[in-house]
Amino acid sequence: GSTLKLVDFGSAQRVGVTATPAHTRRYCPPELAARIAERRSHEPIVMRPQFDSWAAGLLVYELLAGRPFFGESVEYWDIATSADTALQARLKELPEGTISDPQARLLKCMIRLQPDLRSTAHDLSEKKVFSSADDTFDRKKLEVAAFFCDPRRDLGLMREIELLLSVFVDNRRKQVIPAATLSSVANVFDRGFLPRVISFSGHQFCGHLLFEKEGPGSSSHGALPTADDLISLLCPQRAPELQIVFLNACKTEALSHEVHA
Repeated sequence: GSTLKLVDFGSAQRVGVTATPAHTRRYCPPELAARIAERRSHEPIVMRPQFDSWAAGLLVYELLAGRPFFGESVEYWDIATSADTALQARLKELPEGTISDPQARLLKCMIRLQPDLRSTAHDLSEKKVFSSADDTFDRKKLEVAAFFCDPRRDLGLMREIELLLSVFVDNRRKQVIPAATLSSVANVFDRGFLPRVISFSGHQFCGHLLFEKEGPGSSSHGALPTADDLISLLCPQRAPELQIVFLNACKTEALSHEVHA
């Protein structure tokens, strides 16, 4: 449960100042390595956070892979020219499972040849890979995600949703989510939530599943989703834990024919 912090202020410089930074060769950023390779190391360079993003990326790789990214004898010119291709090669060389896909994506945000393409410390701190397990996969699992849409403000949907939730006694979380549009539902999946059961309550009095129309000039009246809309929304790639879909009191015969057509 402890937190490990790596801190080294031995040669720290303020961001924006012009200086000739001290460094260890195999953690040297490509833009500085290029100056040294071209025999321009005496020229001061503006200190940027991207230097730290690069070095931190190499340290993260070393912690995950158990070996340095560059060896002690690496040439400055190799650092200056081969960063992007070197990362791809290193990842392929490692035994399968050494570095996960999220960790590989993190490294690709940091070990970039072009400094402006490297993520900042603030951006990196919000990556899921830096969250605790309780904040990632386990917490994203939901027993029930109950979506409700009430475009005409004349339906009492909460009672039926509460009755539905009372049936499930699983310890996993249950969440009631307003989703007036299909894209609102998609946003829940895109944020990483993994429901086992989805309930839609968005019907009008005649019984059809109903969502608000989207796009410029759309009215507040409801719109029926198509079969393609629902298939792309609830496909295994987007909702891998999904097992059950409830359409509460929704008239779905026509929709089911369209799905199976």
